[in-house]
Amino acid sequence: MKVTDEILNEWSFRCHDGIVDLNDPKKVKILFEILKEDIDDDILNALVNTNDDVKVKVLKYLSNIEKNTSGDLKSLLEKKLGDLYKPVLFETHQAGQEDELLEYLESSDQVTLENLIGKNGENLNTLLDKTNLDPDFIYTLIQISGNIGNVAVGRGEVALITLLKNAKKAGKGDIEVDNKSLEIKSRSNASGAILVPEGGSLTRGSSERINSLLANVVSNIFSDEDVSQNLIKYITTKGKKGSWPAKIEVIYKSYLSQGQDVKPGTTFEDELDNVFKNLYGEYAPNVKDYLNNGDFETNTFKIDLAKILAKAYYDQKKFNYLMFINPNLDYNIYEEETFLEEIGNKIKVAGYSDSLPRLSI
Repeated sequence: MKVTDEILNEWSFRCHDGIVDLNDPKKVKILFEILKEDIDDDILNALVNTNDDVKVKVLKYLSNIEKNTSGDLKSLLEKKLGDLYKPVLFETHQAGQEDELLEYLESSDQVTLENLIGKNGENLNTLLDKTNLDPDFIYTLIQISGNIGNVAVGRGEVALITLLKNAKKAGKGDIEVDNKSLEIKSRSNASGAILVPEGGSLTRGSSERINSLLANVVSNIFSDEDVSQNLIKYITTKGKKGSWPAKIEVIYKSYLSQGQDVKPGTTFEDELDNVFKNLYGEYAPNVKDYLNNGDFETNTFKIDLAKILAKAYYDQKKFNYLMFINPNLDYNIYEEETFLEEIGNKIKVAGYSDSLPRLSI
């Protein structure tokens, strides 16, 4: 299938009625989103070799982007962003900001890494106001995210690579600026960032898997069938409020209250240790650290686990700076592993609907 056919098929698929129409602004917007994902020579060559009216119009549109964009600007963006320059070029053309962006990128008065660090705790929009580019255009750049070609980018990443002085897309990690690496964790909704070592056996899994592991703990410990069945029902009931670590506390209190009415040859500590090792392998926390005065210390466990996994992530990445961006575009930036000290304080720990914590500011 020709590339042009793929474009039109995808455009048709995304239109609610399956009909493509260049006179419908909503459908044109959908087309632009598709084109931003992959504007390259293959598409242009394929479009040249067709007489279809719609395809000719698309070709004309793409050709206008190339004609109306300074070659210097395209080179500068490609040097900074690699293949990620395509959506930036597209949005710059759409906003009519080609001359302004080129002037900014060639000026000595650009936003620097020091400006970014110096404005810690403020807003990304406020920081980038210094560029004197159109605020709507800056906001559009900030919103570029998702999978672009075969590169996954977070919100704010493309904007910072484009507008930070001496910044470029890093070969490993997110951004390289002034020969230092900057890792970005951005979110646009309530969920936070997952900081866990990559390439191992750690996975998000599912609440069903964790519920099954906890149900096995109950089955292996309690000799009273009624107690066992009630706990398993509590663990596995859908819609039950609270994270799964909170369920451990309920099981533990029941275990203590049963006294001698438990199955011989096993202990709560051993069973829970098996759960932790099943979920976290070499990163499993020590169960006994959280069993104190008849309680399972749920919050302490959540924070400690988040720190253990985040530390392993840092040891793997060895970035110079870590930046968190919240849905309002407020941000905090931390140098090297200093962010670990703030987990549970300025950096909130949430999640645990599955096995992995979420970090956010």
